[in-house]
Amino acid sequence: MSDFVICIDNESNPASLIVGKAYRKLPDVDAESQGLVRIVDEDRSEPDGYLYLASMFVPIDLPKVAEKALMFLAFATTLIAFTDVPQFKEGIPTSALAKPPPIKPSRTARKSIG
Repeated sequence: MSDFVICIDNESNPASLIVGKAYRKLPDVDAESQGLVRIVDEDRSEPDGYLYLASMFVPIDLPKVAEKALMFLAFATTLIAFTDVPQFKEGIPTSALAKPPPIKPSRTARKSIG
């Protein structure tokens, strides 16, 4: 079974869950025995996830390549979220925290655009 679930009900917490979106489910035997699942939600302020009713989600099986892509995305967005937390900024070069410059199209791309 995959480590991912799809949200089917966000009524109790619409700011932290999006219906139809896949979320990473973290292992928590105690929570599961009580009908709960531990999810890394939209808030991402808690890397250990939050507990939600299991009935709010359905498990999904994904191809390994899709699992890897979602795991990478979850890791990257969590890392970005924590760069705003002062204790995590220590030791991170200022250049790594700076907003990247806008992407400008190459001359070739500008010619083909018009």
